[in-house]
Amino acid sequence: MSLRRMEHAEDPREKILKETAEWIDTTDVYHNQILLAVYNRAEHALKTESGLFLPQRTASEDEHQGKAALVLKKGPMAFVDEDDIKFHGQNVDVGDWIAIRPSDGWPLKIYDTGCRIIRDVDVRLKIASPDCIY
Repeated sequence: MSLRRMEHAEDPREKILKETAEWIDTTDVYHNQILLAVYNRAEHALKTESGLFLPQRTASEDEHQGKAALVLKKGPMAFVDEDDIKFHGQNVDVGDWIAIRPSDGWPLKIYDTGCRIIRDVDVRLKIASPDCIY
């Protein structure tokens, strides 16, 4: 058991996908861009599995400095090899958790969901859980 793994009443992936389903179908992403929902612990849990409570201030930092995000939609050129950029088969799919450097993305809110748009080359890691990085 990790001290930082959060206690979730509902799976964060399912919750985000359900909350964004209404508008995601009417949203187009262009070129090699990827639309992400930034994981915000305050919206999912403030208590770790080990029983520690995180202060609200720590969780609210995720909105601005969150490094874990859920892939919501990809542009048609995302992860397509070009002359000078080769992905060697690496890719992410809608519903995957990834790690980003927050300064690489363009922050925006779509309705109440904190999002970022990044380029495909700015995906740093594919991760199993949003709780595994901070």
